Amino acid sequence: MRRATMRTLLARLALRSVLSFGVLAAVAPRDAYAAKPKAAESPTVAEARRHFEVGLAMLKESNFSAALSEFRESYTLAQRPNALRNVAKCQRELHQFAAAFASLETLLAVHGAELKAPDRLAIQRALEELRQLTALVDVRVTPPGAEVTVDGVRAGTTPLERLRVDSGTRKIRVAKAGYDPLDKTLEIVSMKDTAISGELAAEVQTGRLVVREASGLPVTVFLDGKSVGAAPYEGDVAPGSHTLEARGDRVMAKPRAIDVQKRARLEVTLETVALTGKLRLRATPADAALRIDGGPPALGTFDGELPVGRHAVTVDAPGYARVDRLFDIVAGEALVQDIVLAAIPQPVEAPPVAAAPVVHAPEYEGFYSQLTLHYAHGLTPFTAAACPKDANTYQCTSGDAMGGGTTLRLGYSVGVVGFEAVGLGEVDYRADKRETLKVVDETKLIENPNVTRGFLTMRGFLGGGLRILTPGRVRFTLGASPGYSMQSYSLTNTYTNGSTYRAQAKGSNFGMLLDAGFLIGASPGTKVVIGVTAYADFVGEQIFTEPGTYLDSTRISRNEPAYQVAPSMNWTIMPTFGFQFGH
Repeated sequence: MRRATMRTLLARLALRSVLSFGVLAAVAPRDAYAAKPKAAESPTVAEARRHFEVGLAMLKESNFSAALSEFRESYTLAQRPNALRNVAKCQRELHQFAAAFASLETLLAVHGAELKAPDRLAIQRALEELRQLTALVDVRVTPPGAEVTVDGVRAGTTPLERLRVDSGTRKIRVAKAGYDPLDKTLEIVSMKDTAISGELAAEVQTGRLVVREASGLPVTVFLDGKSVGAAPYEGDVAPGSHTLEARGDRVMAKPRAIDVQKRARLEVTLETVALTGKLRLRATPADAALRIDGGPPALGTFDGELPVGRHAVTVDAPGYARVDRLFDIVAGEALVQDIVLAAIPQPVEAPPVAAAPVVHAPEYEGFYSQLTLHYAHGLTPFTAAACPKDANTYQCTSGDAMGGGTTLRLGYSVGVVGFEAVGLGEVDYRADKRETLKVVDETKLIENPNVTRGFLTMRGFLGGGLRILTPGRVRFTLGASPGYSMQSYSLTNTYTNGSTYRAQAKGSNFGMLLDAGFLIGASPGTKVVIGVTAYADFVGEQIFTEPGTYLDSTRISRNEPAYQVAPSMNWTIMPTFGFQFGH
């Protein structure tokens, strides 16, 4: 009779919940976005509308799981209350009562002011009915910060009070790194609150090792070569592979590999053997003297027991070359060895010693050539002068230039001073951006103000100058060469509408090339060059591209102003590596 009454109560609650959610759906407009024209929507709101309409279609097909995903995404994008209302409806249809309760609570807390009074009343009735299908669980487990999951779904971290869960059998886990997890299976009864309390136990990180000697002899246990105590031994050991052995006064257990598992108990019984072995030696000639570890000599032969380990044996006789050997004695084994001494040969006249090669002094006077490669980064940055002159409307940023090139030098050295001709070639690339800050006067606003500009620069330099060269195999070098510099600039603008504009400019001016570094190698000969090169352009007048026009993506002619592509002075610092040939 009581079971029948409970079934009747649940049926009534389910019917009232369905009716309440039906009321919620009825009072809500079908399309939460209908009041706002689509043309005025942002891309985000338009995407939220699309997910909302797909959710409505899934809801009509009773595909509540798919509808739930679509309404959640719509609410995440646009934060519209009807999307959240439909999230709760789908959760209720999927029997996710606690989740539906949380969604409706959020709907009232965040969007209550946007809802009409009948809507708020319907939501409150639905909350009351969902409260009768769920219960509250207080999770009071230490230490704090442990993660709580209900049926595998994350619910929060401890301390966690008033966690609402669905009625029925629920698996609750509390876990934290470094501790054993706490697992509870609870029978949740609707509107009957409960609590979980306790303390997480620290996670065991070791295994237990027990070592005994088979005959009970007194031995010391060694783990990975280190003494851990006398047998029998028991202690905690880090998991993994280890080497175990035991040694006593006259016995030992051979090393053996063991594998310790975390939280497992491993018991090992060691078999010990005697710590002596036999050594039998026979020497030729028979009157040779044998000495073991520097002890008294034995003539011709030796036969006896020795402690386990390495022993030094010396065998010598008049007129024969002495022999020194090392023998490893193994416990319980016999080692037999014949040692034959070699007669000392008669002295032979030593061959004449060859004359030492003549070392010639280095020569520093003469022609030389040098070829180096360099890497260029961080040229003198270009400022907002490359922008239209309106700092209130535009913001311009300039990236670092990156590139490289090569330098060829031909010269003549008269010792520490050299005269040389220099040629340099270099290519670098830089990307700038121009962005709109605000529009002060639309009559001054140029078309497509937001643009990414790519500058490709090719430079050439011809000059000549002096070089200082110190003597030695490692030579410090310092050079300075004024000359004539030529530049070619290529500008490519890419606008946000996809259209592009290209312009070019050229310039020539006075330049200066400075370098310092080290030459490593003999002179004359091939030497490695390691150093740094500084290159300066002294532009007499700032170089600009010509203003021009381009066609945008709609085929409308647009104006583009001139751009500055070179400042009045430009420095480049370049790490250098290469080779020098000759003097």
